[in-house]
Amino acid sequence: MKKIGVGIIGCGGITLQNHLPGLALCRDVKVTALCDSNPVTLEAARQQTGAPITSTNWEEIVTRDDLHAIIIATPNFLHPPIVLAAVAAGKHVLCEKPLALDFADALEMYRAAERADVRHMTAFTYRFVPGMRYMKFLIDRGDVGRIDHFRAQRFQDWGDRPLGWRQVKKFAGSGEMADMLSHRIDYGHHLVGRIERLVADLKTFIPQRGGKPSDVDDWVALIATFAAARVYNREQLATA
Repeated sequence: MKKIGVGIIGCGGITLQNHLPGLALCRDVKVTALCDSNPVTLEAARQQTGAPITSTNWEEIVTRDDLHAIIIATPNFLHPPIVLAAVAAGKHVLCEKPLALDFADALEMYRAAERADVRHMTAFTYRFVPGMRYMKFLIDRGDVGRIDHFRAQRFQDWGDRPLGWRQVKKFAGSGEMADMLSHRIDYGHHLVGRIERLVADLKTFIPQRGGKPSDVDDWVALIATFAAARVYNREQLATA
C-alpha cells in the first residue's frame, strides 16, 4: 500500500507530545512536511520525525502534490484560512479544536470540506483513549442501561503561569471553555447524546499571567439536560 503523506502545520507542544507519537504508530503514514513560524520549534519536530520538507510558510505546504493529508495545530485564529486552503487543494484535514473563533467560520470550514469531498475531523482525542472506547462499547451494548446522570470535570494547575497566545482572546477565541470544556461536551455527546438545554457561567480569576493581561476564561461550568441520544446527519448540518 502506498504510504499516506502527511503535512503538519504548527509543531508546538500538542504536535510533539500527541500528533507525532500517534502518527509513529501508523505504519501506512509518512510525515513528509512540517511547518512552523518558529525555526527552533520546527527543527525540534524535524529531528523527531526526520521529515524531509520543512517550511515557515504554510501556503507552501498545503498545495504539495506529495501530501494527502494536513494536520493543523496552529493558534486558533489561524485555523480557518489554512483549512480552507487545504481542502481547496484536495487535502484531507485534521484540525485542532476549537475549529474557529466563531460558529460562522466553523460552518464555512465544514461546508467547504464537504464540497471538496475530503475526509475531515477535529482532534477530540479523548474518544480514542482505551478506557473511553470501552465505556462506549458497554453503553452501546446496553450493559449500562438507562443513563440518568453524567458528570465530567477537569482541574488544571496552571496557577498564574503565562500561556502565550492562549491567554489572548483575539488569538484563542476563549480560554478553558474551548480548550478543555469542549472535550467534556464532546464525550458527553459521544456517550450520552445531544445537549438539549443548559445553564452555564465562566470567569476569569487570574487577569494577568506572567505580567501580561489575560482576557480569556480560566473557569467554566455548566449544568445540562441531554435529549434522547441522537446524532445529526450531514444533511441537517449542511442546512443549519
